[in-house]
Amino acid sequence: MARNQELKVAILTQLLPGSAGGIEVNLLSLLKALDSLDDSGRQVVIGPGGESHWLDPHLGIRQSILQWPAIKLSPVRPPNWLPSALVGMAKRSLGRYGLRIAAGIQPLLRRIDPGHISEGEKITRELIERGVQLVHFPYQRYFPTSLPTIFEPWDLQHRHYPEFFTSLEIDLRDEHYQMACKEATLVVTASEWTKRDLIQQFGLEPKKIAVIRRGPSVVEERRMTEQEITYHIQSLKLPKRFILYPAKTWPHKNHIRLFRALAELRDRFGILVPLVCTGKPVEGSWPRIMRSLEELSLERAVHFTGYLTDEQMAALFKRAEFLVFPTLFEGLGIPLLEAMQFGLPIVASKVTCLPEVAEDAALYFDPLSVDSIAEAILKAWQNPDLRKEYRTRGRVQIKKFNWDNAGRKFLLCYRHSIGYKLTGEESEIFNAMTGSTVDTNSVMDSEVNCGVRLS
Repeated sequence: MARNQELKVAILTQLLPGSAGGIEVNLLSLLKALDSLDDSGRQVVIGPGGESHWLDPHLGIRQSILQWPAIKLSPVRPPNWLPSALVGMAKRSLGRYGLRIAAGIQPLLRRIDPGHISEGEKITRELIERGVQLVHFPYQRYFPTSLPTIFEPWDLQHRHYPEFFTSLEIDLRDEHYQMACKEATLVVTASEWTKRDLIQQFGLEPKKIAVIRRGPSVVEERRMTEQEITYHIQSLKLPKRFILYPAKTWPHKNHIRLFRALAELRDRFGILVPLVCTGKPVEGSWPRIMRSLEELSLERAVHFTGYLTDEQMAALFKRAEFLVFPTLFEGLGIPLLEAMQFGLPIVASKVTCLPEVAEDAALYFDPLSVDSIAEAILKAWQNPDLRKEYRTRGRVQIKKFNWDNAGRKFLLCYRHSIGYKLTGEESEIFNAMTGSTVDTNSVMDSEVNCGVRLS
C-alpha cells in the first residue's frame, strides 16, 4: 500500500480518570507521544460515552473524540431481543463453552434476523465513515471488527492466580483475550516476559507479537522546589520519613503481606517503617485491607492517600526513602519506571517482568514470603549508601525506556498492520520488535536473593 494517504487510527480509550492505574498512564502517554510525531497522521479516540470530556486536555490537534457507549468484557453480544435471563443461564451453566456456542450461532441469528447488527459492526461502520484504517486496543478491551487491529492484552493474571477471579470472570477473560489475540493483525506487549507467557498460554506465533518498551511518562520529571515538596507532604499529613507503594488495592498487589512484614520489623526489631499507599481503594478488597491494619495495629503507620494529582505524586517520589513494590503479578510495572525517572531507589518483587524492567536497579524479594519482604525493607531502610547505589543504577536503567522511541515504534506497527510498504530500516526495526532478544527463562525461574537474613 502506498504511503501518500494520511494514516488514520482509532484508539480505544474507554477509561475514567483514576480507574486503571498504570494502564491509564500508558494510554495518555501514548496519545501524547503520537501527537508529537509530525508523520503520525490522525487518531480517533473512542471515549467512554458522555464521560469522554475528561480526555479533552490530553488530546493533540490531530486527535478527536468519538463518544461511544461502554464496550464491556464480552466477546459475544447477543441480539437485543434474546432474553437476558436465558443468556445468564447459558453463561453460568456452560461457562466458556456457552460463550463459544453463542459465537457459533451468530451467523444463524443473522439469517433469522437479517436486520440485526452487532455492536462491533455498528462501531466499525462509524469508524469506516470517518476514514479509520486500523483499530488499536491498548488494554484488555476488544470488539470484533473487519478493520485491521492491534491488541495489547497486558497480562494473563487470571491464568496464574485464578483465586483472584470468579469462574465466570476467568471464562470471559480467556475467551475475550484469545479471540482478540487470534483476530488481531498484531499483538503488542510491553515486556519479553509477557510475550513468552502469551506464547506458552495461548500458543501464539512469536512473530505475531511485537515488544515495545515504553517510558513512565512523556512529561519530563517535574522540577519542584523543596518548599513545594514540603507543602504537598504536609498537606497530606504524612511523616517526614516514609516508603512509598503506589497501587490500587487489587488482591494481586499483595498489600496484606507487606503490612505483615512491617509488623514483623516492629515486633522483632522495634523498627517502625511508615508506609504511604496511593491509588483509589478497590471496593471488594478494601474491608479486608482495613481489617488487616487493625489486627496488626498499624493504623497509624500506614497512610492511604487515595487518588493524587501529578504534582502530589511527584512530591512523594521526591521525598520517599524508596519504592516498595510487593506485587504478585505485572505486565510492565510502571511504578518502577516512575521511580527510576525520579531517582527513587526500588525494593521489589522478583516476579514476572519486573527483573527485566529494573535489571540490577532494584533490591529484590520473594513476594510470597513475609520474611523476605521484611529483610529487603530492613536492608534498604537502614543503609543510605545502598539507597544511593540503587538510585544511581536506576538513573542509568531508565535511559532504556522512553516514549519517543515507543511512539515511533507504535507508528511503525500501525503502518505494517494496514499494509504500508516499509523501508529497509523500518523493516529491520520491526523484525527486531517481533524477535526475541531477552532470555526470559531466567526471569521466570530465577531464585530470589535478598542478601540478608533475619536472625
